[in-house]
Amino acid sequence: MSRIYVGICMLLLLFGLATAVYGSYNYYRISEAKSWPYVEGVILESGIEHSTNDGRNKYRAKIKYSYSVGVDSYLGYRIGFTGGVSLEHAESVTKRFPVGRMVKVFYNEIKPNASVLSTELTLLASLLPWLGVAFMVIPCFLLWFNNSNTNK
Repeated sequence: MSRIYVGICMLLLLFGLATAVYGSYNYYRISEAKSWPYVEGVILESGIEHSTNDGRNKYRAKIKYSYSVGVDSYLGYRIGFTGGVSLEHAESVTKRFPVGRMVKVFYNEIKPNASVLSTELTLLASLLPWLGVAFMVIPCFLLWFNNSNTNK
């Protein structure tokens, strides 16, 4: 078995592990936020932020909102735990959260300054941990299959 083959399988395995851990962590954060209480808040700013990275255009909805928990007032910027980088996604988010709109703000009871506007689980967020597992299983299978064929 060549070293390059083993190296590629190990890289796939590490990529799978990182993807599974990241995906599971995001899934956990979304699930946790679904149990947070919510208060009413108001959108203060709604716009699109543009950046270029390695010649690629990236767009992000930039939302600022205010909310109060008890007598304390807070500013929030997090929309959710997942998001896109396309202009279409950013535009859809800014249309959903225009300036002046009253919104539900989900906040962490222990740290009320931690908040989100959306606790929806996207398809990507639900599939990412399983995609990571697949990237871990495939190289293991390839190594096993290759090893069993060379031992014949």
